[in-house]
Amino acid sequence: MGRLKTNRDLREFVAGLLKTHEGGGRSLEEYLRALWFLARVHREGDAIELTEFASMLDRAFNAHVPDFDHEWLELKPPEDLTLQGFEEWENTILFQISDLYRMVEDGEQEKENGVRRMVVSRPEGGDWFNFDPVTFLERGVEGAFRGWESGEDTVRGFAPGMLAAPGEEGSTGSAKSGEDKKDVVFMPYITWPDFTRFLNAGQTFK
Repeated sequence: MGRLKTNRDLREFVAGLLKTHEGGGRSLEEYLRALWFLARVHREGDAIELTEFASMLDRAFNAHVPDFDHEWLELKPPEDLTLQGFEEWENTILFQISDLYRMVEDGEQEKENGVRRMVVSRPEGGDWFNFDPVTFLERGVEGAFRGWESGEDTVRGFAPGMLAAPGEEGSTGSAKSGEDKKDVVFMPYITWPDFTRFLNAGQTFK
C-alpha cells in the first residue's frame, strides 16, 4: 500500500476492503474490539497518519480480538460527557461495542422472516443502521470524509442526504450528498475528533 494523502485515496482503499472482506465471518462488535486494540497504541499522539489509519481498518478484520470487558456496560453515552481527543474517541468506540453486545443479548440483531432489520433504536445508544464491518466502513467514510461519488460501486449504493465535509482549518461543515462530489481533500492525518466522527457516521449514516 502506497502512502495515502487524500479523502479519495481513503475512499479507494476502503472500496478495495469492501470487495475483499464482504461476507466475512467477523461481527461488527468483534471488529470494533480489534480496531480499538490496534488504535489505542496511538493514544499519546494528537493524530494518526492516514496510511496507518487505513492499515488499521484492514488489519482489524483479522487482528487479535481482546476479550469483552463487562465494565464497558457501565459507560455513559458520549453525549452525556465532556471528553475530548483520544478519551472521547475511546469512550465512543467502547460505548458502541457495549451497545452492540447488548443488542445480541436482547435479540435485537436477529433477522425477522429472514431479513435483518434496517434500523435498531437503542434507548441510550441512538439509532443503528449498519451492523457489519464493511457497511460500517463504507458509511463511515461517506459520512465523515465525503465518501463515494454517485454511480460508483458500493455495498449498498449511493445514499442522498447530509454528510460531514471538511471545512476551514480542519473543521467540518455539512454538504448535500452529490454536491461537490469531485472535490479532493488533502488529509494526510486523521485526528481523534475525525476518528470519532468516522465511528458515528459508521453507525448512523444511511
